[in-house]
Amino acid sequence: MRVLDMTSPAYLTNGFNQFIDLLAQGYGLDTQTWPVIPLVLQSMPLPPRLNGLVKLNATNPQEQQEAINRLCRELKHSEPKSSSKPACPYPGMVPFSEQMSDRFFGREPEVQELIERLRLYPFIVVIGSSGSGKSSLVLAGLIPQLRNTRLIGTGNWLIRVMVPGETPLVALETALGNDSVNPVKSVEKVLATQPDAQKLLLVVDQWEEVFTVAGEQALPFQRALQHLVNVPNCYIVLTVRADFYPELMSSPLWPQIQSHRLELVPLDDAGLREAIVKPAQDVGVFIEPTLVEQLLRDAAGEPGVLPLIQETLVLLWERLERRFLPLRAYEALVVSHQNYRVFGNNQLTALQVAIARRADAAIATLSEAQKVIARRIFLRLIQFGEGRADTRRQQSVDALLAVGEDSHLFSQTLRRLADVRLLTLSGEEQTNTKVDIAHEALIISWPTLQRWISERWEAEQTRRRLEAKAQEWVRLQRGNSGLLDEVELAEAQRWLSSADAAVLGYDEALVALVKASEQAIQEATQRAEQARLRELKQERKARKAAQRTIRVGLISLVLIIGFAFIATFEALNAEKQLIIATSKYSSVLSDSHQEFDALIASLNAGTKLQQTIWAKNDSQIQNQILPTLQEAVYGVREHNRLEGHQDIVYSVSFSPDSKILASGSADNTVKLWNLDGSLQKTLTEHQGSRANAP
Repeated sequence: MRVLDMTSPAYLTNGFNQFIDLLAQGYGLDTQTWPVIPLVLQSMPLPPRLNGLVKLNATNPQEQQEAINRLCRELKHSEPKSSSKPACPYPGMVPFSEQMSDRFFGREPEVQELIERLRLYPFIVVIGSSGSGKSSLVLAGLIPQLRNTRLIGTGNWLIRVMVPGETPLVALETALGNDSVNPVKSVEKVLATQPDAQKLLLVVDQWEEVFTVAGEQALPFQRALQHLVNVPNCYIVLTVRADFYPELMSSPLWPQIQSHRLELVPLDDAGLREAIVKPAQDVGVFIEPTLVEQLLRDAAGEPGVLPLIQETLVLLWERLERRFLPLRAYEALVVSHQNYRVFGNNQLTALQVAIARRADAAIATLSEAQKVIARRIFLRLIQFGEGRADTRRQQSVDALLAVGEDSHLFSQTLRRLADVRLLTLSGEEQTNTKVDIAHEALIISWPTLQRWISERWEAEQTRRRLEAKAQEWVRLQRGNSGLLDEVELAEAQRWLSSADAAVLGYDEALVALVKASEQAIQEATQRAEQARLRELKQERKARKAAQRTIRVGLISLVLIIGFAFIATFEALNAEKQLIIATSKYSSVLSDSHQEFDALIASLNAGTKLQQTIWAKNDSQIQNQILPTLQEAVYGVREHNRLEGHQDIVYSVSFSPDSKILASGSADNTVKLWNLDGSLQKTLTEHQGSRANAP
């Protein structure tokens, strides 16, 4: 009997191992032999009872091989042949798939709970934080168990897995067929595609994309799932991040989600230990217990820790020593972790350092041209959180290719990033391939990517906004609808001529949209200029016409004024001549001894002269009229004096036969006089203060 004592600091501090050591000593005393051979895995001071024995040093790979050879000689055993390294049982950053179900450990209770829930109701939502293993639970845990269980009826299962993406309705029709109008018929048709398939399981992974990238199809897609819930033999499982609870509560599916959800908590230490140890045991590899404990300590309090551990174990697998994975492999991996800091000077954990180093090492192997492509790919695959953590954003290969780019170089870069597990590819090759970041933990834990985001966040947002306008313009048949206005065109032109466009790339449709918008705006400007010139020409014509009209009017006005002046002058002159003629007539009457008629004519001339404004200042006519008036007045001799009125006499008039004279006075009387001057009659019955005799 021989006891191989594998000695390490952890072994020496373990009380149970001291008990084993005492048993070995007791056996040695009884048999007078000392069957213990110390195998020193790490350099350290040994207790005297072990230090006095012949030791086997195995602190490095060379010493290990020598120790194995010596043990075989001492034990008279043939030296083992070098065995090939077993395949790594860990998926790394990518979720476990159904094909990896034999390596999926630590979630057995949750898997059973999912099956029990689906047995009672054909709809359930798995809600958990990023990196909690939602997708792995469904794909590697639930699906394999459903195929083997008989708790949910008999018959085979038909499994369909989809990610919503930007067009979830299209993805749903691809998964279930094109008959989305009649969900019952659609399920029946898709079940008929597989022999003996009687139950359909539809898995919608990364359900949060419905709220981040689905756009106008988000609500119709949720309505479609509502109808599918009520279809017989159709079961639906959704996975969604817990930080999207507000969006879930506003979803049409919230009544079903609220009653049928499984909130997935992070793995506890026991579950993590199983996830670390059991996959290695299944391929015959022993992980040093101190390494397991170190991983658990580093994982404590780390959100989304499972993909970090899985990726770290993938890296450690490269340092596998025969069938043994020691702690020193982990220590060598993170020896320079002090040099890694997240953007913003936040210290990374050792697990995050392992992933960051892996990602940086992968990027370092690319050429400079490929590095530019890689940076653009990662930036396009990120959905910026804007208040919450950034998330993955699945895109098609075509959406990642920039205009004018070497497609062969692009394909090489994309394949290389997928081979090193930084990206995942899904769908049919060359036709409908979708690209995604392997895990959101990479977004958080990779400082280089964080720096890229910080440097190009605003520019990438501008690119996406412009690309969305270009896609909408293409959808509208590249017509006038959807063209950029002058402000949008200026922004697009600035962006296309910037360094950001060279780094981030752009689509041919954006260039075509800018050119079409430039042409449309130029044509609109030309039309506006032509219209302005036409209006200006018409305005000039109108102005000339108006000027002609004004000139004609002015001439007409001058002529009218001239004619009016002439007419006025002639009228005044005629009036003047009339006054003069009347005055001369008065003189003629006076010379013919008709004094009274001369007086009347002279009075008429004087009255006209008094009523004429201009004549007041005409001294010539006044000198001509006034003497005639004076001569007429003073030349009249009195024949009769008619007296009797008590007030002013206003009017005097002869009767038609000239035999009676009537006079009216302000004393309210009218007196009738005979030609000899005698009073004939006084009239007093009339009304008013004046009287005019007929």
